[in-house]
Amino acid sequence: MFRYGFKKRLQELGVDYGASVLAAVSGGVDSMCMVDALLHSELDLQVAVAHVNFNLRGEESDADTRMVEQWCAEHNITLYLESFNTTEFAQQEGISIEMAARDLRYKWFYTLMQEHGFNFLAIAHNANDNAETLLLNLTRGCGIEGIAGIREKVLLQFQEEQEEEQEENQQGSEEQEEQEQTAPQYIIRPLLCYSRQQIEKYAFKFKVPYRTDSTNLLSDYSRNRIRNEVFPQLEKINPSVIATFNRNIKHFQQAGAVLQRAVEEKYAALCHEFPSFLELQESRFSHSLCGLNLRMNLIGEEYSQLVGAVCLEELMAEPEWEFWVYQIASRWGFVPAIIGNICKSLVEEEGPKKFLSGSGEIIAVKERGLLKFYLNVPADGCGLQIDTTLISRENWRTRKEAGELCPTLYMDASKLEMPLNCRVVAPGDRFSPLGLRGSKKVTDYLTDIKFENLHKGNVLVMCDASGKIVCLPGLQISNHVRVTESTSEILQVRVL
Repeated sequence: MFRYGFKKRLQELGVDYGASVLAAVSGGVDSMCMVDALLHSELDLQVAVAHVNFNLRGEESDADTRMVEQWCAEHNITLYLESFNTTEFAQQEGISIEMAARDLRYKWFYTLMQEHGFNFLAIAHNANDNAETLLLNLTRGCGIEGIAGIREKVLLQFQEEQEEEQEENQQGSEEQEEQEQTAPQYIIRPLLCYSRQQIEKYAFKFKVPYRTDSTNLLSDYSRNRIRNEVFPQLEKINPSVIATFNRNIKHFQQAGAVLQRAVEEKYAALCHEFPSFLELQESRFSHSLCGLNLRMNLIGEEYSQLVGAVCLEELMAEPEWEFWVYQIASRWGFVPAIIGNICKSLVEEEGPKKFLSGSGEIIAVKERGLLKFYLNVPADGCGLQIDTTLISRENWRTRKEAGELCPTLYMDASKLEMPLNCRVVAPGDRFSPLGLRGSKKVTDYLTDIKFENLHKGNVLVMCDASGKIVCLPGLQISNHVRVTESTSEILQVRVL
């Protein structure tokens, strides 16, 4: 019955006759029974085995490898072997042994999939693993994805990236495109509907060899503690707790799918993404930003790229606005703790506020009625090219040339103490914008013209030999160097 049900499950997961399957085999009862069931599925599968020695248990780890080697040789199965110094990798990356082992093996599995073109990567997670994952995720804190447990079938990540690249780079003839296209590759977990007890019965019935990892009996790791200590207590309350948890997980997955459709619709209505600068220019948010072309030229498009924005008035009008903040910010890589701080700032804190995503790739800024998401690329203004040219009064023009992104500035050359130099604006810098007799802070001036807070520190100031700020290149001159009727020689300042 097990083998018949397993074959049916494979077919439901899309495994066709003759498909190539890479089985991740540790040597434990789950993975050994899985690969044995793959061989006896009557689907004429092309099965290969991938085995990793993590070198964590000395001779015990080596004995696992020898057993897998012997079994593969007896069944004439292609075997891929890899060995890692897991402890050293974990120390280098500053992560746990569990996370290090996971990262190492999956990276290697994906490499094998790409190099050899397997259709499926089979992982031997079972119903017990699924229940443990649910409880572990709930304990650590999670969203809808966390309570949905382990997925039975997942499109490989690198496959998604390849498909995106193909869409962006459609070149060549139709015939060449057909040749370059590859079949999608998936991770499948065909044992996810079977309990560990059912799997052990299969191993006994068909005399499948396996080895028991002695560390599974220890409660040093979080998952082992849940497996060895928590679930035995839960089974006293409900002997069928594993089946109950898995049934709930299925319901959570279905509810999550329904919710996800609603989330997609609401996300599209609340959060506006800007894959390109042109789309930002044409959006309804452009009016709330300092002249976009001007800002881009002063800071650089790659430094100032706004990738998403949310209107706070629309967001806060939603009864479940905190849930939508979570859904929006999590897509940009923000962790729950930071999202909590964002929510707090929306109701308790006035003025601009900046937050950094967990990966550090995105900065969220709350200001002027918007929650904005920027690419986090530091800029210091060093790449800005400025041209200064002395011109006569006769060649003076005040109109902006067609196609010019930043206004050309003109100053009375006789009021400047040479040489001039440029630097990034410093805290406390003051100047007198054109038309103002007194002075004001440069940062206050930038606020007045709606220059985003995130980029204020990247604006350049031009000073003369006395240290006075004579202009902000591409923005404004100081009132004391303005051109008057008595001006005979003019310094023209252009941002190239």
